[in-house]
Amino acid sequence: MTQTIINFPTTEIRTYPAFLADALITGYRSALNAAEFQVYRRVLTELVGDRLEVVDVLRDENGEAQSPWFTWNYHLYGGECAGGECLEYVCIDR
Repeated sequence: MTQTIINFPTTEIRTYPAFLADALITGYRSALNAAEFQVYRRVLTELVGDRLEVVDVLRDENGEAQSPWFTWNYHLYGGECAGGECLEYVCIDR
């Protein structure tokens, strides 16, 4: 008798600027301006270093995507100014 071991990916929630949603989830980066693209590259480097991949934004119990929320601590989540909108992103290990 053989045993099959299934390793399910570990999920982690990360918070980043809301403007990164398309780029992080689908790879569509053409809507980013030069400054936003630099933030994207920095976040992507962090994710690759942590062996994570963004697969979606956080959703509620009905499957609805979380709405962006405003914070004055935007810089803590990768933003380049004092305040901005963030989202929580669902990441899996790669």
